[in-house]
Amino acid sequence: MLTVKRWARLIRCLPRRSYHPTCGGDCSCEDVMCEGKKGLVLGAYESCNKGELVLSPEGIKFDETVKGRLSELLRGADVKLGTARVFNGLGDFYGVAVTGLGPEKAGMNDKETLNECKENIRIAAAVGAKALQDQTVENIMVEEFTNAEAAAEGAILGLWRFEEFRNEEERETRPKVALYGEKSNKCLWMDGVIKARAQNLTRRLEDLPANILTPREFVKAALYYLCPCDINVQVRDYKWIQNQGMNAFFNMAKGSCAVPYFLELTYCGGNDNEKPIVMVGKGVTFDSGGLCLKKCKGMSNTELIWLELL
Repeated sequence: MLTVKRWARLIRCLPRRSYHPTCGGDCSCEDVMCEGKKGLVLGAYESCNKGELVLSPEGIKFDETVKGRLSELLRGADVKLGTARVFNGLGDFYGVAVTGLGPEKAGMNDKETLNECKENIRIAAAVGAKALQDQTVENIMVEEFTNAEAAAEGAILGLWRFEEFRNEEERETRPKVALYGEKSNKCLWMDGVIKARAQNLTRRLEDLPANILTPREFVKAALYYLCPCDINVQVRDYKWIQNQGMNAFFNMAKGSCAVPYFLELTYCGGNDNEKPIVMVGKGVTFDSGGLCLKKCKGMSNTELIWLELL
């Protein structure tokens, strides 16, 4: 019969899958495309006349280069917001995805405090890029849809998927994404790229299982990503946590063999006369539910209650 100490030693001897901060299902954003299939995402607005679509300015320019073939293919096509049609063999592209942008006059919705124009662009870019990804297109160019930042956010968020633990042959194509159009706003595009990739990083950390993303690995990820951005990262160990009297936090960590850490992040990028902003995040890699505080009797019923709540 194994004692607790012998069991702990055995667990430490077992091989573990290592976590690497840069691994993930994010696509790359580069101006230079690689070899392989090329795809293009264009937009089309809904028209007052049923069955008619109005191409975006970039779509009209592209239609002229292919001598009107795109507009002919779109006749009678029902491309609403959240849908896309892919046409192959147009111009130099393997596939051209025409995605619905909704009404052209969409704007700020004060009741919902939502800019519907930007949100429609995000949806359209995501749906169009995903439609090309489904056809294993390696290089995807996206027009700016009147707002390059929203277009970048939609495309990169839409192409992301957590696939780290899937077999290589079962993973989806991870295409390169670039902005289409000579006069498009590349600065706004890069702003959207940064915001979308930051969200994808959060999604990845959230999806990683607790036995891979331990507190120690979470600390390594924070140091890897935040230190190059001039953010001061203070790593506090379990002794500091105990000295600060953070008993609730420390007791929650007792349900795991991984020691807890507390991160304190400081960014001094504002003006001297500005008031500081303090943000508190939970950052718990595994919520044990206070297993160390509960008795064994009735433990199964307790876990069933938590499942019902979830």
